[in-house]
Amino acid sequence: MTDDKVQDVLLNFGSMIADSKKLQLKNALKNADDSRYDEVIYTKVKNPTTVTLLSIFVGALGVDRFYLGDVALGIVKLLFVLFAPIVVLFFTGSPTLYMIFLLVWGFAINIWWFVYIFLCRSKAKEYNFRSIMLLL
Repeated sequence: MTDDKVQDVLLNFGSMIADSKKLQLKNALKNADDSRYDEVIYTKVKNPTTVTLLSIFVGALGVDRFYLGDVALGIVKLLFVLFAPIVVLFFTGSPTLYMIFLLVWGFAINIWWFVYIFLCRSKAKEYNFRSIMLLL
């Protein structure tokens, strides 16, 4: 690809890709054929800010994972959040055990959700990098 096209792609996707991957992307773009330019420039990428907002507001339900295409983990999060308390209540029968489970379960969900808020931006940038590299 010509230097102008490489710079155009890097400007277009600069904030959507991790800084540590930009050099690798630049080298791959330079080695790519000019015919790949249109495919690359029109690649749909995931906005890291959108992923962060999804993670903050509906991340406990796994929506952020579904958005990034990680359907399996999205389903695990959704089932864990929605059905774990119901299943435990059905099998324990003891209100005391159920309350202890709810406290531990609520703590685990909140830790998982809180940690992923900080990780989701890098996950989105990695997703974008992989999407562009697959075209090259």
